[in-house]
Amino acid sequence: MTAARGNVWRLWVVAGYVILTFGLSSIQGDALAPYISGYDLILHAIEYAALAWLILWYLSHTRWGVGNFNRAGWITLLLCALVGGLNELWQSQVPGRFPAVSDELANVFGATVAILGYSIARGAVTKK
Repeated sequence: MTAARGNVWRLWVVAGYVILTFGLSSIQGDALAPYISGYDLILHAIEYAALAWLILWYLSHTRWGVGNFNRAGWITLLLCALVGGLNELWQSQVPGRFPAVSDELANVFGATVAILGYSIARGAVTKK
């Protein structure tokens, strides 16, 4: 089995998480309001921190991330911003849900925190 095939399952985990994210965004806003009122931005940050962690976990086992964490970090941030932006646009089609720039900023913030945390956990950031 080649290295690429050995990592396909990791890619499926990331894809499944993205599908779950879009699925949760498809729930009408009125159904979620009592549960997330006041916590919306925190939940966005946590959701996209988890996505960033999963993407980095996948990339760290591919040629995109091995030996070059800087590249993997930027790819992860770009993918999280793209998925978050598309998710916000998707919400404009769901009754009771509205896209918001603040939500996208929370997505990017959460992804950034996760990238920094992952780099510290993996030892990619060292003192000079």
